[in-house]
Amino acid sequence: MRSPRWFTLGLVALTGLAACGKDDAPAPPTSPAPACTGTETRLGDAELGTGFFTDDYAALGLDSARGRRVTFGDVNGDGYPDLVAIETGVTPGLQHLWLAAPQADGSVRFVDGTAASGILASRTAGTQQTALMVAFADVDNDGDLDLFQGSYSQASSGEKLVTTPNELYLNDGKGNFTLKADSGIDTPWPLTTTAAVFFDYDKDGKLDLFVGAFMKDYPALASYQDELYRGNGDGTFRRVTDDVGLATKAALGAASGLFPKPTYGATACDWNDDGNQDLLVSSYSLMADDLWKNVDGKFENVSKATHFDQDDQANPGEPAYRQGGNGFAAACGDYDNDGDLDVMTAETAHGDFPRSLADRSRILRNTGAAGDFTFERPPFAETGIDRPIQKVGDEGDHGVAWLDFDNDGLLDLVIEQSAYPGNHAYLYHQRPDHTFEDVTDASGVLAAMSMSNGLTVDDVDRDGDLDIVMGSVEANGVKPPGGAEHVHVYLNQIGAKQGFLHLTLKGVQSNKQGIGARITLTAGCVKQTREIIGGRGTFGAGDPAYAHFGLGKITKIDKLTIRWPTNPPTVQELVDVPVNRFVTITEGSSKLEVKEPTRR
Repeated sequence: MRSPRWFTLGLVALTGLAACGKDDAPAPPTSPAPACTGTETRLGDAELGTGFFTDDYAALGLDSARGRRVTFGDVNGDGYPDLVAIETGVTPGLQHLWLAAPQADGSVRFVDGTAASGILASRTAGTQQTALMVAFADVDNDGDLDLFQGSYSQASSGEKLVTTPNELYLNDGKGNFTLKADSGIDTPWPLTTTAAVFFDYDKDGKLDLFVGAFMKDYPALASYQDELYRGNGDGTFRRVTDDVGLATKAALGAASGLFPKPTYGATACDWNDDGNQDLLVSSYSLMADDLWKNVDGKFENVSKATHFDQDDQANPGEPAYRQGGNGFAAACGDYDNDGDLDVMTAETAHGDFPRSLADRSRILRNTGAAGDFTFERPPFAETGIDRPIQKVGDEGDHGVAWLDFDNDGLLDLVIEQSAYPGNHAYLYHQRPDHTFEDVTDASGVLAAMSMSNGLTVDDVDRDGDLDIVMGSVEANGVKPPGGAEHVHVYLNQIGAKQGFLHLTLKGVQSNKQGIGARITLTAGCVKQTREIIGGRGTFGAGDPAYAHFGLGKITKIDKLTIRWPTNPPTVQELVDVPVNRFVTITEGSSKLEVKEPTRR
């Protein structure tokens, strides 16, 4: 093992950079097309075997780490993902910042950097900031990650979980945070923050913030308004919910569906490939999920028209506005490598209730331009994600993420379940025919991950494959593995056997992280599509803004195309991008920042 190092590569060919109108096609490729049959789907087979993930939190220095919510972000710019974990049990809202410290032998250990970081600074003297979720993004375009902290309390129910307000903290680039008192993200409702997504909805190069809200007084169905804040690029924001068409003012149960729903999760991705990131919002309590189409900075609800809202099975005994599911998350990813983004949902279904036909977690397959970008819901038996619903208890899916854990060029799935009896995490491996195989037991550790809550994915040890981190929760008198609210790090032991490209972007005209950029990689007769996404799931569950490609046995990338989130969009095309490297691409530049992995 060797320590990673950065170097600059200036020999990469930049074959195209052009501004194009909304309907213009990207510049044609200049590299010769390989002889392909059109039937290729993946780039290599790692022969999974068993025991390909290990639970190594103690070896990583996280033996004392506690937290139900977990989120990754490189706060000090050293190229390694740092970890925020948030407790919800004995000390609700207590945050911990664990800094990744690379070791001389190529391994990594985490050290507690909470006290010196400033993330506990509060507006009130003598108190510390508490939060039930966090989200990272570079809101002032200075090249480092700033921090949003979301609070959640039920003032009228008597269960005050967290009483401090939503806050924004600006980073000095070294992991030292300062509370931005005039950020403008003060919510006009009491604090029931359940989701936060950063994206550039108007493509002005400044990140904006969508904040999801839950019920006013659980379990009563009346809910607060979700909010959108437009970023000024300096750490301040302005509420624009009404201006852009996101206000939901109808009465509860209105036929339009445009009433405030109990939001549990949200993400933003360009589902219809028009260059604008759209909003996907997951709703609880049998409410339909919402897809908000971004039409050049204004939003239209197209949930029903696209079949994103709910499945076609009735919920017996429930009114028309409660025929959906209990949505917690939606993850966007092109799992079938056809160039458009599909969606995997995370829903909780209660098998022992009369309403057992509530929507279950499933793949929503994008039909693409030919099908007007509507979604199909393939039967569970067709996709292979076919878990018999429990007749006693609950199918408590709370989080989901796409990841190519074996680097074969096909996206796989990890699902995190909550604290219901019999629940545990699931791992699904994608086959060449785009069906999935349950490899949870074979993974070696994930079947034992009961009581999980919180999910984030990144390459923790920078060895070229994606690792999984989960928080946990104690409930119903049952403690999770490792003890109450222990953080678990599942290190990947198989992906390093195959090739990869781990890509981050630096925007110039775009926002600094390139959130909203669409990346297409062509190699070995297979095209893979990724999008840089600024948040996913419930209570801040999400991954850093990167694109990871599995390359299997491929030793050469034929072409890399980036559509930057500018107005109008610009398309950048590169050839001869190195494989098996961590690469940073700056908008409009042919010079790459390249980092070697800790092995190979």
